[in-house]
Amino acid sequence: TTYHYVFGSPQVKLYYFAIDESASLGKNEYLILNDGESWQINKSAEPNIRFGKDKDFMFILSRNSVEKFDYSSKFDLPEHEGTYRVYVLDKSGFDNLYLYVYGDENDLGGSWPGITPDHTGLIIPECYGEVKSFTSNDFYGHGTLDDPYTTADVQNIGRRRGSSTQSYIKGTVTKGGYSASSGLGEFWITDYTGVSIQAYKLRYFDNDYWIEGEYELAEGDEVLLYSEIHQYQGEAEAQNGYLYSITDVDGNVFTERFVKAVPEQATGIGSSSAVLHGRVTVNEHSNYSIGGVCYYLKGYFRLKQDVEGRDWSIFDVSIGSDGTFSKSLTKLKPNTKYLFMVGLESTKSGNNYFTWFEDTIKSFTTPEESE
Repeated sequence: TTYHYVFGSPQVKLYYFAIDESASLGKNEYLILNDGESWQINKSAEPNIRFGKDKDFMFILSRNSVEKFDYSSKFDLPEHEGTYRVYVLDKSGFDNLYLYVYGDENDLGGSWPGITPDHTGLIIPECYGEVKSFTSNDFYGHGTLDDPYTTADVQNIGRRRGSSTQSYIKGTVTKGGYSASSGLGEFWITDYTGVSIQAYKLRYFDNDYWIEGEYELAEGDEVLLYSEIHQYQGEAEAQNGYLYSITDVDGNVFTERFVKAVPEQATGIGSSSAVLHGRVTVNEHSNYSIGGVCYYLKGYFRLKQDVEGRDWSIFDVSIGSDGTFSKSLTKLKPNTKYLFMVGLESTKSGNNYFTWFEDTIKSFTTPEESE
């Protein structure tokens, strides 16, 4: 079904409740809109309608009032047979909405708290401007990786109550970026809904700090965030999250750090020693130069026996001009499985950034002790 509605700054949800025409024809009824718990419209404000006089009805709902609304010049609603539809422009901000009908016939459509909407929550604007058309699925995301929230969704969630649950949010960068001093991002995003929100102090890929020299956000980049939604001074923000992916204006998609250290192998693991080898990789979109030409880079190994609860030992290593580094280890136990991984530290202008790459854990087993 395609709904035609005014496109602007989303503030309101559109619901409709379907009531059987044969059961309600000619009856005078009161409507009570409620949240299913403690809230309902004051009785003096309840709309009194006669089914049959009009085919459909629309009301504007806030927490304190409900009023009938002439939608004929604003909305081109779909035709239907066999039911009356009660449309509600919901400004109340409640998560759930029910319609209880009583009068000539009580419990029409169901006992208290009443019936649930047949269509739940197409966001529409509060102001009236240019008319556009979208399907009910075009506007609302679900906060998942496959169906992320729009910026309008974030604004509505933030204005109501915020959310401490991390969700996926998609938008296009309009201004801002990552800070060299903090390694955190502060930038604004928008999308086809026309709503702008701020991403505040978000980390970079892998939920870690941005390192100067890595790809810098640019206007027009499409980003996918994984973040909580908070309210600040009445507006919604993406906070306590990180950057999940970037699609630049040329269509290139990035989902991992642009400077990364990886373990490659363990060699020479005789009865008492091993050499662990790693490499720093640099994405073509990074401004880094290996060997400290532009930045000072330092690598680290973490090593431990493959035993639950065992602590890691940390060893620092030097990075060669080709980006490789290695570490000789002694006094390893024979016939024992070890885990190793690498980290990377970058230093520039007195600011240090450090990352352990936990997705790079590898293992090796020492041989039996030689005679």
